[in-house]
Amino acid sequence: MRDSILWLADIRMPPTPRPFPTAAIAALSNSNKIEAIKIVRQEWGTDLKDSKDAVEAYVKTQPALAATMQEASARSQPSGLTWLFVVALIGAVVYYFFRAG
Repeated sequence: MRDSILWLADIRMPPTPRPFPTAAIAALSNSNKIEAIKIVRQEWGTDLKDSKDAVEAYVKTQPALAATMQEASARSQPSGLTWLFVVALIGAVVYYFFRAG
């Protein structure tokens, strides 16, 4: 009887939340967000955008994990001093070859 009333009213219960894949949690712990998105996509069968949104939503609920990922991101980006050194080195090499020629 209850099912027929819900069917008539076209009322559906919201889907039960899925547990976040443990492999994706491990990937996030290693600061590998792309791998976590791939795992969620594969295990849940969702598209890229939904998988990315799910991973980002999970990271927001885990402040310690978010801080770890932010630190890893900051460490992986070269500083301005590194870029300045690379540009100066390239300039010195170019100057050497043009001066010698």
